[in-house]
Amino acid sequence: MLDAELSRRAFLKAAGAAAAIAAADPAKLVDRALDAYGGLSGIVRPGDTVIIKANFSWAYPPEQGGCNNPGVLARIMQRCAEAGAGSVTAVDYTIEYAPECLRASGIKQAVEDAGFHVQAFEYGDFEDRTVDGVYLKVAQVPKLLRDADVLIDVPAVKSHGNTLLTAGMKNLMGLVLRRNELHYDNLDQNIADIAALFRPDLTIADAYLVVKNNGPRGSTDPADLAHPHQVVVGDDIVAVDAYCASYLDLKPEDVAHIKLAAQGGLGQMDLGKMSIVNV
Repeated sequence: MLDAELSRRAFLKAAGAAAAIAAADPAKLVDRALDAYGGLSGIVRPGDTVIIKANFSWAYPPEQGGCNNPGVLARIMQRCAEAGAGSVTAVDYTIEYAPECLRASGIKQAVEDAGFHVQAFEYGDFEDRTVDGVYLKVAQVPKLLRDADVLIDVPAVKSHGNTLLTAGMKNLMGLVLRRNELHYDNLDQNIADIAALFRPDLTIADAYLVVKNNGPRGSTDPADLAHPHQVVVGDDIVAVDAYCASYLDLKPEDVAHIKLAAQGGLGQMDLGKMSIVNV
């Protein structure tokens, strides 16, 4: 979004104070965030096929981070169903062994207990797609996206050794088969190109627990972890990522792919030009 002032619906942050009971309950947190945003009306329509790009690439339990909080993810899926979605599926292309990632993170149990499906992509699930990127020209993306009506990006906010931050844009690399190749040259531009390719309808950044150091894996060291008990909701993925940089004590301009995406017209990175609502 290129407007000087983002609309209230375009970018909202929802969070409770640490002492508030609702802030510690993932489902209540999601409800407060989406209700403040204005709900999912106009994003999810009756009968829609909704694909949620989750993050469950690492075999770490929820208290060690690395993946989405299972309660946050499950409640987002429920809200999509309540908005009338015909189907809701959480997906990722895991880095570690998928069954163990899903078990250890608690995501498989939470999602299935809520009545939904989670899919870990395999090699045969991808197809070639031409990319009109600044640098990236072809990528292998999930066939499943062909039939999707809505794509919602639900990153887990974490630090990253190569890109400083992994949030909405970086999370979309989990929709690319040969993502290791993207690290070899122009990684940050590749991330911006991927964000322009997929253009999720909504980004809901999961900052319930943030891996501030030694990400993007989870950590057994409490010093690496922060517990904001927050989510960030917006239809401008650049704006969401720009705000998420603050969880790692970074400025948006510190993160190269945020700058490149903003320069490419993908969204707003200037926090001073955003309408940020705290709940």
